[in-house]
Amino acid sequence: MIGRRLIGRGALLAIGLAFGASQPGHTAPLLGGRPGGLVLDGPATDHPAATILNPATLGLRRDSTVYFATTGDLQLGSAQRTPIDRDSGQALLTRSALDRAGERALRFSREQWRQFDPQLFAAVSSRLGSSAVVFGLSTRWQRDQSSLLVADADPAVVDGGLQRASRYHGATLAFTQLHITPAAAVRLLRGWWLGLSISYVRSSVQLGLVRDAALAGGTRREGDEPLALDACGSAADAPRCDYENPLAAEGVHASGSTDALGAAIGLVGRLRADLDAGLAYVSAVGNPGSSDLRTAGEATIYPAAAVRDGVREALGVTAEATPLLRGRSVIHYRLPDIVSLGARWRATPRVALEALLRWTHWARHTDLDVRFSGVQLRLADRFTADRLILRRGFQDVGALQLGSAIELRPPLELQLAAQVASGAVERAAVTALAIDGWNLDAFAALQWTVQPGLKLRLGYGLLWVPPITSTASGFDPALQTACADSGLDIERAECQATLEGRGSASTAGRYQRIGHRFDLGLSFEWR
Repeated sequence: MIGRRLIGRGALLAIGLAFGASQPGHTAPLLGGRPGGLVLDGPATDHPAATILNPATLGLRRDSTVYFATTGDLQLGSAQRTPIDRDSGQALLTRSALDRAGERALRFSREQWRQFDPQLFAAVSSRLGSSAVVFGLSTRWQRDQSSLLVADADPAVVDGGLQRASRYHGATLAFTQLHITPAAAVRLLRGWWLGLSISYVRSSVQLGLVRDAALAGGTRREGDEPLALDACGSAADAPRCDYENPLAAEGVHASGSTDALGAAIGLVGRLRADLDAGLAYVSAVGNPGSSDLRTAGEATIYPAAAVRDGVREALGVTAEATPLLRGRSVIHYRLPDIVSLGARWRATPRVALEALLRWTHWARHTDLDVRFSGVQLRLADRFTADRLILRRGFQDVGALQLGSAIELRPPLELQLAAQVASGAVERAAVTALAIDGWNLDAFAALQWTVQPGLKLRLGYGLLWVPPITSTASGFDPALQTACADSGLDIERAECQATLEGRGSASTAGRYQRIGHRFDLGLSFEWR
């Protein structure tokens, strides 16, 4: 049934270690947390971190460089879901609607979280004696992680009845990527450089959430179906299974890894003695020959309490056996490509100003498509899902950043930047694991030249997303029940919406998020 059946100079260039974690979880995954540290990193900037967006910026570097940065990223957030009517699954948006619902109203407690993640980045570059070519190498490990688990251990990770109110759209979600990226810039004309980088990427994803198993049974149980809204189980005296009943909570945990490739190409040039401009494109990361990712790994399903007896019977195990089902999972998802345009103006010998425009094609990251297989899951497919669509509701993002580097007095330099970006997530699709709207991302960093060629940087950054109130949720659990009642008529709009991942719990509510970053960087340059 729909919903159930769902990383000397030649030696330096041979090594490099960079770890970069984007803002943990409550935003667009990866590439979102200044993986090069709190630095000016536009496509026309002379800095090692700028090669992430534009490999042509290697051509701006006159000296060989080793660079390292570490950032501590502290994220604070909260979610308060709007009460729902147990009988319809609809959000009760007004006081009068809440009063009319009476005892049918299901209220939710406010969820709060804090998460601290380290972020590391390193890069190395050198001309290797050439005046026309500059080489670079970096690796970075990116982890975008969210966890709203009550407890981080089996079976709580997948036990639907133990998780928070946001469990139907995620209890834990983590994207991980290890990049190993060689790059080179070639001089085209005096002052103009073309750059190219190729990345080998080891990509992984882990997902844990809960399904309301009753939805796939429709509003009425037929025959020996174990779950439907009118009966939580197959027993004759089974209690009514209303929307978001813990008895119908089916826990799901899936993980997978894959090898992938990515690339970037860019151009940077000197328009005049005091002004540089750059344009670059970063491709989506995908499996060889594809722009998509297909990760394969393990799956665990914790069947709803109301069907555990049926699962035991199907598997031929005793009543005392642990009702965990284990198998394999394949997760399909997409990451974005990026176009950026920027300029750097040396206004005075002591002041440089920068501007950056960036477009990120986040609409590619529409959903996660999870497929399940394995002997246990096949035997129990009458009771559990073999496919799951997690709709993410992402949209393209435009960002504008203005920054400056100011030499206070030798040996101190102050760097400042502020970026305004549109939201990566549609308001109607905002969940506790994806809180994003128009936001401000700013930082201040002080750089100290300890001795010629050796620089130390300290910085602080703030990411602020204004509170988001969602009243028109893009999810409606009644879509799934209506599809089941239609006999799974794939031509019906309700079934099409369910296949798109829209037939889940309402996300109406109020969401908040703020991030603090603390940065330490070190670079060494030599001719």
